[in-house]
Amino acid sequence: MRDIDELQRRITAAMDRVAVGLDQLGTNSGGDSAAPGQALEEEKRANAQLAERVRVLSQRQEGELAVATQMAQDAKARMAELDAELAAFTNDLAEIDIRAAKPEVAADFEQLQSIIEERDLLLSKSEKTQKEYDVLFDQWMEQQS
Repeated sequence: MRDIDELQRRITAAMDRVAVGLDQLGTNSGGDSAAPGQALEEEKRANAQLAERVRVLSQRQEGELAVATQMAQDAKARMAELDAELAAFTNDLAEIDIRAAKPEVAADFEQLQSIIEERDLLLSKSEKTQKEYDVLFDQWMEQQS
């Protein structure tokens, strides 16, 4: 973001110098007319280079935003899958009479614990990804204005 602000500042400064040069050219009745034209061409080249840099930075940021968005969507989809599995296991466990528990109940319980831990880990990653997405989105919005 600082790069973009710096580029905008440099572009504005270059345009101001061009305006001053044109004003001087208009008030200059004699002298070397090639120097201001050459300076103007140099400023145009510098301006074009800076505009290209801004375009490249914008494209890179949009790509990063798309990746972060996809990661957040993938994490949400996996969370939904884990929630469904958890609900299924919870229903299964509710139907089991604990007094008549069998060894396979212990295995189901361990599997359920594993799923809960994976869900919590994905939830943590999803929250982190969402925060990164929010930062990228805010930067992109600032850039658009």
